[in-house]
Amino acid sequence: MGPARMRYPLGQGFTLIELIMALTILAILTGIAVPAFTELIKNNRIRTQSADFHAALMLARSEAVKRVSRVTLCSSSDGASCAGGGWEQGWIVFNDDDNDAAVDGGETVLHIGSALTGGNTLRGNSNVSTYVSYIGNGFSKLTSGALQAGTLVVCDDRGFTSDARAVIISSTGRPRVLEATHSDVSLSSCTP
Repeated sequence: MGPARMRYPLGQGFTLIELIMALTILAILTGIAVPAFTELIKNNRIRTQSADFHAALMLARSEAVKRVSRVTLCSSSDGASCAGGGWEQGWIVFNDDDNDAAVDGGETVLHIGSALTGGNTLRGNSNVSTYVSYIGNGFSKLTSGALQAGTLVVCDDRGFTSDARAVIISSTGRPRVLEATHSDVSLSSCTP
């Protein structure tokens, strides 16, 4: 008697046609899911970035009240000094002892915000284009002493849509985040 041969019953496994059909269905479903997943990632990124900036504003405001002195948030590319340009390069919160909206020797940096990722931008209108400064009562004021209200907008490659987020700083210094196309937002583009 020779070696025993294993016999497989017919109908076990896939035919080549079934395998090709399964791969085709998988490719179609992947083609549908990937764009939706990309949108989800972009939406989460823009919401997180606007929330991070809002948190930095809240920190600056609360530290100004706590210290009863001026605390400033400014755009910064190196995390140590203020820089002109868009907020997307990053920001710092510091105790502004001499009220000049610039980090000088002896002034304490309280928080460093990292640069935005994904090619996103964060730009503000003229009152808040490079710095936001809070005084001891929690109001935001320019170094000239005038009240500092303004709007900043976080945009990605989709532009100024309902997916973009606006950070509005009221005349009392209170920040809030809204959809960029909300009726309370005074801007109409990603580059105010």
